[in-house]
Amino acid sequence: MAVGQKTTLQADEKTDAPRSGRRGGYSSPSIIERRHRILAAARQLIAEKDIHDISMDEVAEQAQVAKRTLYNIFRNRDLLIAAAIYKYFEDFEKKIRYRTEPASPARMIEHLDVVIRRNLEVRSYTRALLAAFFSPDADDDVRRTIFEIAAHSHRPWVERLYRDGQLQPWVDPQILIEDLVRYRYALGLDWALGRVEGADFGPIIIKGVLTMVAGACRQNARDEIDAALITWAELAPGQ
Repeated sequence: MAVGQKTTLQADEKTDAPRSGRRGGYSSPSIIERRHRILAAARQLIAEKDIHDISMDEVAEQAQVAKRTLYNIFRNRDLLIAAAIYKYFEDFEKKIRYRTEPASPARMIEHLDVVIRRNLEVRSYTRALLAAFFSPDADDDVRRTIFEIAAHSHRPWVERLYRDGQLQPWVDPQILIEDLVRYRYALGLDWALGRVEGADFGPIIIKGVLTMVAGACRQNARDEIDAALITWAELAPGQ
């Protein structure tokens, strides 16, 4: 696929699940149904209010389950919130059918394009997540889960560049992965708060992410990034 084409939603690409809830073992259909209902209720509340203000009582009432059921399944409020966030993005990722080579600048452009189009449709949810990510009071599990939503998409590319000897010797790949998350989320929060126009959001973040990686790379990888950006710009006039 050329890097400016629309990506269809349909394939399976995994993310790292948060450390929440019970893992493994047998779950009856009724327990699974309750769990899905609880996660849906939590996601709805996340879109409506500050994550820090969500209580187990509210989730239980919205999901129409006993509060003790929430603790039995998720152990505590923060793990429930982390699980709800992860489930939303896991379900979204499973629908994406990528057409570009994995761990490449073309894949990065393709992924950012489809995620940006999704975010434009869920502005309040995006704003809530990013506000929580930058909050000094964020729970570690919640923040780690939100971090991984972005990191999992560019980590394979950065790690491939490192394995291939294409990162500059002064670049720490883990720090680069973290810096890319910070950049993406800082810009995303500016957009969610109305400081960046929706039409500008995609081009700014795509060019910004690839420019950051290009600056960390040796010439061969930098040339590949340049070519991907040129192709994308040709297929997306005005960018």
